[in-house]
Amino acid sequence: MKIDADTVTPVRTSSKKLRDLRKKQIINLYTSGVTIEEIIVQSELSEEQVNEIIAEYVAH
Repeated sequence: MKIDADTVTPVRTSSKKLRDLRKKQIINLYTSGVTIEEIIVQSELSEEQVNEIIAEYVAH
């Protein structure tokens, strides 16, 4: 099987995209009025991680 370099996605890029997508999801839930406790349950992130994402959002 031949692997073309153009079809291989670097892991870092993919991981960053996933992190960015997860951050957007957290912010969407937060701005929709979902409680932090529920965001933690839905996202499966720690309370600290969720609070960091929200704090970064609020600061900007």
